[in-house]
Amino acid sequence: VSQSRYTGIMQPLLNPGDIVLVDRDDQDPSHAGRIMLVRDPDGAGMIKRVAMEKDGRDWQIQFYSDNAAENPPKIYKLGKDYGGDITRAIVGRVIWSWSDVSNK
Repeated sequence: VSQSRYTGIMQPLLNPGDIVLVDRDDQDPSHAGRIMLVRDPDGAGMIKRVAMEKDGRDWQIQFYSDNAAENPPKIYKLGKDYGGDITRAIVGRVIWSWSDVSNK
């Protein structure tokens, strides 16, 4: 389990500056809608919900936010974009978050 400062957009559930705790041993995307620390194919990290489905010979992996109107889903191919390695796409599952409300 590791702790990192949240930098993605998952409002209203999570906000910039929130701190999240990530279980790096849980990279299982089989439960659609789990909140995960993920990477785009260029390696940029973000907190997103994850869904996967078989698309022909490859798997389609979708990263999406609770506010999809402002942040449309990102769709990638596991084989094409990540070399078939799920650990390059998913770092771990978010299991806890903390928000500083002192300035709100």
